[in-house]
Amino acid sequence: MGLYHKDVYMTSDMIKQCPSLYCEKLEESQHFLSRSKSFVEKYAFDKRHFDEVIQDIRDSKPNPFEIATDCNGKVIKCCIRVPFDEYRDLCVVFGKNKIITCWFNSNSDNHLTLDESKYDRS
Repeated sequence: MGLYHKDVYMTSDMIKQCPSLYCEKLEESQHFLSRSKSFVEKYAFDKRHFDEVIQDIRDSKPNPFEIATDCNGKVIKCCIRVPFDEYRDLCVVFGKNKIITCWFNSNSDNHLTLDESKYDRS
């Protein structure tokens, strides 16, 4: 298995594989379901809003910031960050036809604390 970050090492072939993870009907993990409940309470961000974000991701196919691969180089997880409002981005983690989790991140976060040692370089 490999773990890759866009600021350390990531190939165009890896990036091209990502839409296959989220192009079909998506199962929602228990972790995602519990996170999304807190979003409703904290941010008035409901399932309809999230479905719109997922459709936007499907339509625009944004580049991931993190990818995990299996031992054969097949992408098995990708993390995508998309603008949400003027202060926050929404990060979504996809497995094969599954939403694993999501979180909000400040859009001014420039990852000055990125631990590059966690990521593969080839």
